[in-house]
Amino acid sequence: GEDFDEIEECKLGTKGNLDLTIKEPSDNGKFNIGDKILIEVDVDNNDNDDKDVNIEAVLYNLDDDEEVEKADESLTIKDGDSETVNLEIEIPENLNEKDDYILYVKAFDDDDEENHCNEKNVKINIQRENAHLVINNLILTKLENRKAKISIDVENEGKDKVENAYIEVKNAELKLNLVSDKFNLNEYNKRGNKITKEFIIDIPQEVEGIFSI
Repeated sequence: GEDFDEIEECKLGTKGNLDLTIKEPSDNGKFNIGDKILIEVDVDNNDNDDKDVNIEAVLYNLDDDEEVEKADESLTIKDGDSETVNLEIEIPENLNEKDDYILYVKAFDDDDEENHCNEKNVKINIQRENAHLVINNLILTKLENRKAKISIDVENEGKDKVENAYIEVKNAELKLNLVSDKFNLNEYNKRGNKITKEFIIDIPQEVEGIFSI
């Protein structure tokens, strides 16, 4: 197989009676920064014995030769049976989308990896959206006299500067319909790509309960 320095590949290459198919994502699948990669693999146990199988999925940076994110699952597959395994990897916001990436998947017998191991990989295309505003934090602080403070952290994870952005805070039962002043945020890799906005709200006397804003 191919040599990926930072991945624990099958020790002796593909061997034994475990068949592995990556159903999702497809080769050259396209994803945005921050997306979740939904992984679906089929594993066939063509052996005469039941197998305790580990499945590992790794998002791997080919340019830096390093593991970015990893997910794994363990299960028993009876002899002659096939199992579908679903895994999920989230693409980090700080990833360099200009590099090349693969999704590497490995299935192996937990008790006998050297003799029963299979591995596959597909190319992953990762791009960064032009504008991608993310709410990183929302803090609600109780104040006196039925008032509260809402503090909201916003970050631009896109590759373009965002101008004239604003935050709306709405809830009909609390009679909230607030709009922040407009603000600009630089692209993701420059200073000035984050901002915190605060709102002071009045809570009506007649209102009690749990509400979403």
